Amino acid sequence: MASRGRTKGLTRKQRAFLKAYAVTGTITHAAIASGVSRQSHYKWLEEMAYAQAFSEAENEAIDTLLQACRNRALGEGANKASDLLLIFLLKGKLPHIFRDRYEISGPKGGPIKHQTDVKSTAQIQERIKEWFKREENRTTSPAPFDVLGGSSNGVVDSENGRG
Repeated sequence: MASRGRTKGLTRKQRAFLKAYAVTGTITHAAIASGVSRQSHYKWLEEMAYAQAFSEAENEAIDTLLQACRNRALGEGANKASDLLLIFLLKGKLPHIFRDRYEISGPKGGPIKHQTDVKSTAQIQERIKEWFKREENRTTSPAPFDVLGGSSNGVVDSENGRG
């Protein structure tokens, strides 16, 4: 913020708020520390010079927070090392290496199999028409997946189209 020369054209109150924000990292605490109302800060954000300076102050606050997390994660100073903080820092900085990975597969890690004898939209429409005709003559409710000739367990026999 001030150390990076972005305060030109800002008022004394704006500079005080930004300096406090860079240290505290919250709007409320910066308002209290600088004696500036939160509403003033939000109004000032409409000014490009202030918005840019606030973005820089926000980056300073984030850098301070990350440094504190790093110190705790590595157990530097009086801090006890925190594996959990270290994990989050690594995931944030190196997501291509430390991201969570999910794999969906079929039995024994194989591919998920899907079977159907429906080859086209016309076949689906024809099966739906047939189903409605059967329903007109039926007094009980159909089983799930009966419309497309499947079974209630979702597996369709490719030879006869029934489950």
